[in-house]
Amino acid sequence: LNLPRVAVTDLSLSLEARKSTKARTVASSVPRRVMDVLSDSQKFAMIDRKYMDLTQAELDLITGDGFKLEELARLGNRVGTDYLIVGTVASAKEWVETRTMKSTGKVFRRVNSDVSVSIRMIDVATSQVVYSGEPSYRGAHSLKTATDYIVRLAGAHIVNALYPNTVTVPKPPVTKKTSVKDVQKVGKKALDELKMDETLTSSLTRRASSHSPSQATAKQDGRAK
Repeated sequence: LNLPRVAVTDLSLSLEARKSTKARTVASSVPRRVMDVLSDSQKFAMIDRKYMDLTQAELDLITGDGFKLEELARLGNRVGTDYLIVGTVASAKEWVETRTMKSTGKVFRRVNSDVSVSIRMIDVATSQVVYSGEPSYRGAHSLKTATDYIVRLAGAHIVNALYPNTVTVPKPPVTKKTSVKDVQKVGKKALDELKMDETLTSSLTRRASSHSPSQATAKQDGRAK
């Protein structure tokens, strides 16, 4: 089969994303993972990035601001690809949210993330953009899970741009909400543990009292009389 050749370049960073080490991690991982998604579709012949042999000036062109489509198309021609995929990481954040139950003091921790990228696929022969999108995710999941989702989302849209309705568009990762029943279970468990601790403490106190030196002396004095 004469499959269209596709090359995925390095992603650039927005001004905001340049301040984040996590954004740089996303920028370095997304191109390879997008290639994997497109390769799995069996609709494209992927050009290995290590064989693209780009100069530093050409890399700067890809990851810089204000590049022209004609210049990218020329670059795609030199690489020997039919389609060139470029993109920018707009944001990539991850943080932990904590909540404490007032009744029990139990601490709940939830990992949140916010990741957004801009992806464009350029037809090298015509210098036309055949796909443009901004897959993103914000919610109660790790940055790794969020990045995996936007990669699969971008991959599905890219495939469908050339081969309509070929790939099912993935749904966002589900965030499990804490129900009242869950809170009640946690509260009951904490209360049961507290009762067990109180029972054990009371039992130990009684034992300690029964073997105290004052009581033992009193018993001996009674026998002596």
